[in-house]
Amino acid sequence: MSPSDSGWELGDAPPVIVSELDSPWALIRDALPQSDAEVAVRELYSKYSWAIDQGDIALLSDCYTDDAAGGFAPMGPLQGRHAIVGQLKSFRRHWPWMQHFADVVRLKLEPDRRHAQMIVARIIPEQPVDAHGHALYGAHYQIRARLEDDGQWRICWTDYRPGWFTNADVPAFDIGITHA
Repeated sequence: MSPSDSGWELGDAPPVIVSELDSPWALIRDALPQSDAEVAVRELYSKYSWAIDQGDIALLSDCYTDDAAGGFAPMGPLQGRHAIVGQLKSFRRHWPWMQHFADVVRLKLEPDRRHAQMIVARIIPEQPVDAHGHALYGAHYQIRARLEDDGQWRICWTDYRPGWFTNADVPAFDIGITHA
């Protein structure tokens, strides 16, 4: 949160983390692309969540393809990296303390090996398990990612879906259907 109710004030301490300088992607920017596609696709979600949680809009922009689309509840359907990143930037500035806690609960590489489907489940820290001890989730993302010509995986389609489920009843892939 802001150092005070009125925002930044003279004398406030500098931030501990400056994503543009300290993020793993800034520190290893010259590293070779990940050769294991499943690891790289999982890392894409980590990059997205770090970027949005830290307000690193350049890093967030690098998470999406130019033609990305999907459903962004509560904002609705969006088309194109410009619209998505602009809307997320505007939406998130009012809630800088929100953080993403999630598990990749399903991942599938498509036969062309240039696309992957992923279900990312939102962890609710106050209620991580159900009465039977199953991991409990409060929502999920349906994500399709594409391997771009520069060797980086980026999100080309996504849809955020509220609704409780456990690791015993993970939703099926429903890629391309927008609910927001």
